[in-house]
Amino acid sequence: MRKRFTLSLCLLFVSATLVFGQVLPKESLKTVYISRTLPNAPVTIIRVLYQGKQVEPGMPFEAGDNWLRGVSVVLKNVSPSDVVLINIFGDVPETGAGTTGSPRVPVANGVGRKPEVAMYSPLTGQRKSEDASEPINLEPGKELTIPLLSKEYYEDFDSLVTAKQPLSSITKCEISVATVYFSDGTKWAHGYWEPDASTPGRYKPISSDDWQGKHKVR
Repeated sequence: MRKRFTLSLCLLFVSATLVFGQVLPKESLKTVYISRTLPNAPVTIIRVLYQGKQVEPGMPFEAGDNWLRGVSVVLKNVSPSDVVLINIFGDVPETGAGTTGSPRVPVANGVGRKPEVAMYSPLTGQRKSEDASEPINLEPGKELTIPLLSKEYYEDFDSLVTAKQPLSSITKCEISVATVYFSDGTKWAHGYWEPDASTPGRYKPISSDDWQGKHKVR
C-alpha cells in the first residue's frame, strides 16, 4: 500500500512539473539585439516590438519559427532635419561567421523615397527609374514604427536560411539603422554625406559638425 501511495505521489509530481515547470525548448526563446548607436546618428531604434508588444533588447522572449516576421522597430528622428527615407539592416549570427567565406543571412527593410538628387547614377549621370515606394516625412522628434522584414523579402529570407539550416534554429538577430536620407538631399550612412555638385548622383563626406551647423534651427 505504501509503495503504491509513493508511486502515485511521484507520478503526480512529474505531471505537475510538466504542466507548471516545463522548460521551454531552446528554439522557442528568441532574442533581438540592437547594435551600438553610432555617435551623431540621426535616427535611433528606441523600442522593439513582437506582434505589437514591447520586448526588451538582449532579453529572450517566446516566439515561433517565423518569429522575425512579427518583429517591428520604433524609430525616432533625433536630428534637426526632416527624414524622407530610412533603411534598417542586420543579420542572423547563427547563419555564419560574418566573413566572405561564411556570410550571414541579412535582415533588412526600408521605408520612404530617395530625394531627387539621389536618383541619378554617379557612373552614367542618368536618372534612375522612378521610385515606386511610398514617401515619408519624419519630422524632428517624431517616431515611426516599421517591420523588421519587408513582405517582399519573406520568401527570399526563408530560402536563404533553410539553405543552411532549419528556421527553428534561428534564435538571435542583431539590427541597426543603416542609411538615412534627408529632405534636402543629404544623407547619413555611418557618417554624413552631401551631394557633389560636380557629378550628379555622387556624394562627398561632410563632418557631423558642418552638417549640424547647416541644419540647426535658426
